[in-house]
Order: sequence, then C-alpha cells, then structure tokens
Amino acid sequence: MSAAERWVKLIGTIGAAANWTIPIASFASIKDDPAKINPVMTSTLAFYSIAFIRWSIAIHPPNYLLTACHIANETAQLIQLSRWASWKAKGAPEKIENAFPSTTPPK
Repeated sequence: MSAAERWVKLIGTIGAAANWTIPIASFASIKDDPAKINPVMTSTLAFYSIAFIRWSIAIHPPNYLLTACHIANETAQLIQLSRWASWKAKGAPEKIENAFPSTTPPK
C-alpha cells in the first residue's frame, strides 16, 4: 500500500470518527424539550444520512464505520422528528419565547 493510499484511509477513518458527534449529540438531547427541535435542520440531517449510507457502502473499499455512523444518525434524526411531530400535533403553542436563546446581550 502506497503512502497516498494510507493517507486517504487515515483521513477517511478520522472523518468517520468525527462524524459520530452528530448522532451522539442527537441522542444526548433525546429528553430535551421538543420545542427546541428545528424540523428543517433535523430533516436535512436525515436526508444527508440516507444519501451517505449508500455512498459509504458504494466506495471502494466500503467504509463500514461511516455506514454505522449514518445509520445511527438516521435513527436519531427520525426519533427527533417524531418527537417534534408528536409535540406539534398535541397543540404546541404558535410562538415560543426563548426556545432558541438569543446570542445578543440583554439591554
């Protein structure tokens, strides 16, 4: 194996390992208030993982660590979306104060 091939495999492994922060963060917030869930971002992450599950298997050699990561992320995002939809269906308030705290300092 050439040095270039080793470098590519190393970077792929590091990237797959770093990618685990997304599903870990989602699973860590599984008990948080559903009002804090952003359905657009959560849907985007779900579609992203669906696409990359297939890609991580299609590449040569297949990156099974990345496949597992995207399967975990897909599961986490679908759980979060179902929590948000259930909360919304139960009559969530239209406007929620402080659901997404402002980054500007108070006056």
